[in-house]
Amino acid sequence: PEEIEQIFSSYKNNDELEIASEALLNLGLINMQKGFVAKNQKDMSELLLKSTDYLTQANRIIENRIDAQFYLVVVSTINDLIKGVKEDLKRQLNNLARLLYTKEAYSFSFQINSFDLGFYRILSSLCLIQQEQPTKWLDYKHEFTKLHTQYAEIKNQQIKNRLNESIVSSAFIEMIDEKVIEPYFSLNFTSQLSKIDVYLGNQNIGSDLHHFLTNIKTLIENKNNKKKVKFERMQQRFVDIFPNRNPNAIKKEIENIDSENSLEVLNLVAELKTPSIQEFIDVLMLSSIKLQGNKIYHSSPKKSKDDKEEKTIEEEAQLENTRNTCISNLLDSENYSTKDQTLWSKSHEGKSAGEIDIMVKNNKGIPFTIIEALNLSYLDKNYTVKHIDKVFTYDTTGFEHNFILVYSSAKKFGEFWDRYMRFISNHNYQYKFLSVEEVQDYHNTDIRIIKAKHIRKSHQNSI
Repeated sequence: PEEIEQIFSSYKNNDELEIASEALLNLGLINMQKGFVAKNQKDMSELLLKSTDYLTQANRIIENRIDAQFYLVVVSTINDLIKGVKEDLKRQLNNLARLLYTKEAYSFSFQINSFDLGFYRILSSLCLIQQEQPTKWLDYKHEFTKLHTQYAEIKNQQIKNRLNESIVSSAFIEMIDEKVIEPYFSLNFTSQLSKIDVYLGNQNIGSDLHHFLTNIKTLIENKNNKKKVKFERMQQRFVDIFPNRNPNAIKKEIENIDSENSLEVLNLVAELKTPSIQEFIDVLMLSSIKLQGNKIYHSSPKKSKDDKEEKTIEEEAQLENTRNTCISNLLDSENYSTKDQTLWSKSHEGKSAGEIDIMVKNNKGIPFTIIEALNLSYLDKNYTVKHIDKVFTYDTTGFEHNFILVYSSAKKFGEFWDRYMRFISNHNYQYKFLSVEEVQDYHNTDIRIIKAKHIRKSHQNSI
């Protein structure tokens, strides 16, 4: 329940490290369970990642936190199984066995923890199943029987877990069936269909082995399910290969290609590797997330001891410059050439060279966009307009895309966002205004993107 999670959250920063560590461990287990019952792949991945983060923190602040280490390997192994990644399964399984032995050896209880042992036995069977290569089978009758033995071990454990009345265990089994076992059979046994038919004819109807083979055959013959599984696996692989790209954009690109056509798949890889404005937006979004997650960039120090004095203009400027430098460095780390506070064109007043907050160059060293940034704790219209005008003034080249980056410290971000959106939708710009819309490709509550289109000398520009 949410109430229990809130209780643990209230103790995760407790001064007593033992209490904080225990709270973090339980938050890790709660998010692991929530990941098991997630309705889609994206939510599951995010919740399991959150679980990993909590378990890592629990392990970091207390030495020899074997339980946290054990579940870290559990979550990592589950992630690999869901993605169909086999390379590291054997090592992870050996690590899991070692941690389970250490955990039990240091325990004061004389009874084996059936919950942890259940996880190990199921993951062990799953790893053995995943490592099977049916296209290389010689004695397929023997191999099918062995495969059924591993599958039966998982189902036997399910019965034991039901006796233990473990919600986590039952959710885990359901998730494993849907995300690991069914996709594995659906993708890997198409060439074995005729052999399954022959072997089925030799089994007693109603037997466990007959039921097992019938289920495999049903999964293989379900073309829609196979197509769905293949699409999800391909999408996940692309997301892993291109972690800086927007997963929703990757999904749309995969939907537009024939996954059976290797040339189209290779072309998509080449397209995702090629620098583009969409790739830059993905990287800028990732950089903003990293900036937002680092508390040292949240606010500048106040002058007064009681923290009631407003920050001076100089302090705000210093904070803005610090944030700009952080964003610039993060973009540089992603192979974009940037320079903050660059002299370029004439100033806003038209007197001399002005300062662009961040100039971005492509992989050939040619400038292709500028970023103008500002701090806003509320909607200061005059201050905002000045920065909007600077974008058009400094861009003497006429880039197709430019960016305004708002660092908002508003206490009620939702209300600030609504006011900002209304303001820029009705502002009288120096270039013809066409439209404004919120970009829906990203799902971050406190980071939003607006795209505004303008006509500049018969060409569309966006900020």
